[in-house]
Amino acid sequence: MSLKERMETNEAKEVYKQRAATAECVNALARLRGLLQFRVRGLGKAL
Repeated sequence: MSLKERMETNEAKEVYKQRAATAECVNALARLRGLLQFRVRGLGKAL
């Protein structure tokens, strides 16, 4: 089954709705506060 076929299922649509309500909101809030991109990886280095 291809990615496109999997994303068309009702289960995938529900998961995507949940992601949009949580993860994307956090990313948008971070951008509004001026956080665009980290130049390092990992929490320790980012702090």
